[in-house]
Amino acid sequence: MNKPTLAKVTNLPVKDLSDVPALLRKLADDIEANKYGHVHAAGVVLEAAELPAFGFGANGQPQNVSELFAMAHTKLIHQRLSYIESCRP
Repeated sequence: MNKPTLAKVTNLPVKDLSDVPALLRKLADDIEANKYGHVHAAGVVLEAAELPAFGFGANGQPQNVSELFAMAHTKLIHQRLSYIESCRP
């Protein structure tokens, strides 16, 4: 049985985060260039009228993608809490 690992949450290395289509193209290019290793699945949430969410890949079923979102949320919260702790005197 494979040992489970935490999802890696990273920032896209770009300065202008307002161009959503360009960011998605950059992400696709980076995945094709194997920058993140083998990608089993991806999840995307759009801040739009109905908050659409999508899952892609071999593990792109709703239950797997919801776990990706949950792991990413947990990691982001831990990063925020670590930052807050580092600012304390």
